[in-house]
Amino acid sequence: MRKFEVGDLVKGLPESNIYGITNENMTKAVVRKAYKESIEIRVIEHKDGNTGVYTVESKYFEKIGHLEPFDREKFLELLKESKAKAAEYLSDANLSDANLSGANLSDADLRRADLSGANLSDADLRRADLSGADLRRANLSDANLSGSKAQILEAV
Repeated sequence: MRKFEVGDLVKGLPESNIYGITNENMTKAVVRKAYKESIEIRVIEHKDGNTGVYTVESKYFEKIGHLEPFDREKFLELLKESKAKAAEYLSDANLSDANLSGANLSDADLRRADLSGANLSDADLRRADLSGADLRRANLSDANLSGSKAQILEAV
């Protein structure tokens, strides 16, 4: 039986100090894949600022929450209310495979966001901070990326 599910938020226990980065200084990571005794995690918060994707033994980690699946309708309603509320929602949502086509995300803070497989076609991403974001398989056709900040970590 698996200890974690995809989308769970985890942190390192003291026993995780056998690892260099995914140790107890890692205060938040999201489970991307779950196996019987191991998990693939993406580091979101680390006391030393470290990030990355790692496969680790699940016994060294504890669950601290779960990412809410992205709900396009909820996001669009929050966007109508205020850009700040919509941005806050994005920071807590699992954005992999999300449909954000045509969304106004100008000036959004999407640092280290998991946007893998997301549909960002026709999205307004002007001046958005995409540093360290996972954009593998993302559809960026006709997206406006002028002035955005991005660091390409891996080309696929």
